[in-house]
Amino acid sequence: MIVVVLVVLAVAALATWVVAVSAAIGVVRASNPGQRISNYFLLGLWRFSVLEARIGPSAGPLTRRYRNALLAFLGIILLMMLTGGLLAIEQQN
Repeated sequence: MIVVVLVVLAVAALATWVVAVSAAIGVVRASNPGQRISNYFLLGLWRFSVLEARIGPSAGPLTRRYRNALLAFLGIILLMMLTGGLLAIEQQN
């Protein structure tokens, strides 16, 4: 049963990771050609207000989607770690 939960969590983690990557690509595409790499680094540093100032209001939904997907991904990874610990405890018994 716990293995099934781990698989479902892994699929959910993969889905949220894909959403985060697609949002990051959207931010880079919305950037000016000379600022694409620096904006990508700003996205990784969570400097969303700087990105919105550089790109404009179109960056707002993309940065929110990126932040929410990344937080969901990290939360799912934490749940997977806890579930793996439960699986290890169950196998010892």
